[in-house]
Amino acid sequence: MNTNSNELFKNRPCNECNNSDNVEIITIGGNGIALCLKCRNKLREILGIEQPIGIELRNINLTGLTLVDELEKAEEEDKEFKQALLGYLYDKHDISREHLLEELCDTIQVKLSTMKTIDIDIEEIVGYWNTKHLEKIKDRPREKGSK
Repeated sequence: MNTNSNELFKNRPCNECNNSDNVEIITIGGNGIALCLKCRNKLREILGIEQPIGIELRNINLTGLTLVDELEKAEEEDKEFKQALLGYLYDKHDISREHLLEELCDTIQVKLSTMKTIDIDIEEIVGYWNTKHLEKIKDRPREKGSK
């Protein structure tokens, strides 16, 4: 794992073979598991998956971008997502499901990039999600106005 990884998972061994080299946290079925490169590749082969498991930031060069730049981009992407969502719900012939998914992914991408500008990487986010965040929301009522 790289040096920006969540302290909870730093130097954590692979859940499958206990190897501590090149371990990444991946999410499967809502659960984060630590897998080394060899076990990740074996899992991909078993599942017939060619691309990496999980979300990766690829081809994103954040050099020279500031936190303010990313926050402005996030605001723009949020606006585009909301427009696409409304278009999908009320004007289905103008907005395809694929376009809506594209806009959703753009909002996620820019938020991950924003966090990367302050040295918080996706592994740390997934680690937090799978521990503290899920614990926080497990007993949260799903009905509006419920306490």
